Amino acid sequence: MRLRASAPTPTWVQRASRAQTLAGAGLCFAIVLVLLIGLDVIGATRSGFYLPTLMVDGLTAAVCGVLVLRLMEASQARHRALIQRLEMITELNHHIRNALEEIQLSAHTTHDGHLIQNIQTAVGRIEWALRDIVGEPCGVRREAGSAAGCRPGDRRRDPP
Repeated sequence: MRLRASAPTPTWVQRASRAQTLAGAGLCFAIVLVLLIGLDVIGATRSGFYLPTLMVDGLTAAVCGVLVLRLMEASQARHRALIQRLEMITELNHHIRNALEEIQLSAHTTHDGHLIQNIQTAVGRIEWALRDIVGEPCGVRREAGSAAGCRPGDRRRDPP
């Protein structure tokens, strides 16, 4: 993996294992259940608890636990998809820049100055678009300025 730009730092939810995710959902279930039963105790009449009330409390707590589980799983899936997309973009950037370098080198095999200038202009526009979208590779020095020591996420917006 050659990610130059830093990937977003995963939260504890996104780093959690399956067991930790289930434990978090179970904890949510337990907290909601205790709160609902506590509210029932506070509001209980002299007749005491009613079994359907406890069943509704348990069902409500279970729904909350499942909801938390699904939200945590969705967050993890979004983070994995983002990392995969960043890796794909980085790989694509690498291949495009290599191809542009080959085009520039092959342009100099001809002695047609106008053709060389057109190729250099086109390559410059493509490199500008890559810098605008992906960013300048860190440590690379350009004629128009220096990108050495750039931080992840820094983008240059030079006109072509």
